[in-house]
Amino acid sequence: NLDGPGPQRQADEVREIGRRLVRNLTRAPFRSYSAAPQGTILVAEALRPSDAALVDPSRIAGVATEEGGTDGHTAIILRALGIPAVLGVPGLVQGTASDTVIMVDGSSGVVTLRPTPASLTSGRRAVAAFARERQQLGRMRRLPAIMLDGEKTDLQANLELPVELALVAQSGASGIGLLRTEFLFMNRDTVPTADEQETTYRNVIETMAGDPVTIRVLDWGGEKEIEALVAAGLVPEIPDTNPALGLRGVRLLLGRPELFETQLAAILRAANAGPVRVMVPMITNVAEFRAARDIYYRVANEMRARGERLPDPLPPLGSMIETPGAALVADALGAEADFFAIGTNDLCMYTLAVDRGELDVSHLYDPLHPAILRLIQMTADAAQRNHIPVSVCGEMAANPMFTPLLLGLGIRSFSTNASAVPRVKQAVRSTTVDDCQRLTWQVMKQSDP
Repeated sequence: NLDGPGPQRQADEVREIGRRLVRNLTRAPFRSYSAAPQGTILVAEALRPSDAALVDPSRIAGVATEEGGTDGHTAIILRALGIPAVLGVPGLVQGTASDTVIMVDGSSGVVTLRPTPASLTSGRRAVAAFARERQQLGRMRRLPAIMLDGEKTDLQANLELPVELALVAQSGASGIGLLRTEFLFMNRDTVPTADEQETTYRNVIETMAGDPVTIRVLDWGGEKEIEALVAAGLVPEIPDTNPALGLRGVRLLLGRPELFETQLAAILRAANAGPVRVMVPMITNVAEFRAARDIYYRVANEMRARGERLPDPLPPLGSMIETPGAALVADALGAEADFFAIGTNDLCMYTLAVDRGELDVSHLYDPLHPAILRLIQMTADAAQRNHIPVSVCGEMAANPMFTPLLLGLGIRSFSTNASAVPRVKQAVRSTTVDDCQRLTWQVMKQSDP
């Protein structure tokens, strides 16, 4: 069918239907990797984010797949878990067997099959050097995130899964700048209840012991398949032709208000345990944010009318800036939102028309593209004019090479995976505002990436 989905999409749909059919017929539980021998390298054609969420870091030493990319959600989860991974290696599965010795270098993106003794020795040295570097960076934990000229910054951590909380504590992060809530809905047959959600949020908030926690409401769509939502009839069984441009993020929440209201109620109850902010994903215009805010206030008012205790004032409600549309109307959005968080992963994808999980076009995914930098600058300037906080919480924030540039663009708050916090702090403490502004001025004059 030339008018329908392409061969790759059809193959993905057949595989997904087959996987669900086998699991339902055999009543098999969601796969867990806890039985894998310690030191296992997981090799697969593809690994979904929900699969990555089940990986046990104490047993899985590395991951390599034929499909995917460095900036996809699966890669983000694996990085958060501290698991070396290389995604997008064509022909990998055909060249391996269950007893194949494999070396995965997540830093260089190299997978070595049947390494020679010399390669193994070199790999062990690289592991030892990496461990020494981590130990040295560990000294950054208690140092303040202050630039050489005294300018203060705020370094927080992203949280994909509760198991990362220990890593967040070790990183020296000043809070959680992005709690992705999709994990609560993954690898289960039913949508989590308000009580289940409240318990999870409260545990995270209490563990942070007074440090702020920013909770992003459910961002379903794109590569994040959630079977519980399908089973509940909340989303279509077969994804949209282009899931990234379809029913995802706030569009789903506004279209399924009962799902949104349940999550908001759980967050508001948990917020009694400590400082919380609430963040809305995939905003493209002011009307969407206003509609989300109306539901937020209505849920709070109904809870108060029932006599429930809520924080006073309510937790701030902010907008993700991850679409060109949101960045271009940031001034108007800033008059409505309590804060901004720039999600550079999706912002790059939508601005550059590049699927970050597609190997054939991954070279075009460039966060240093002038269009991306201008949208970040526009958003930072709009936040300043509206006197609201702004942070960067995408993978761009985790790269210390980009830190001076982002500082020069006016960003003072970063949220990264926990392991990147010390490196970013080191970059912050090694520069001045003037140096960053000079660098940014030079970069922003360029017209090519």
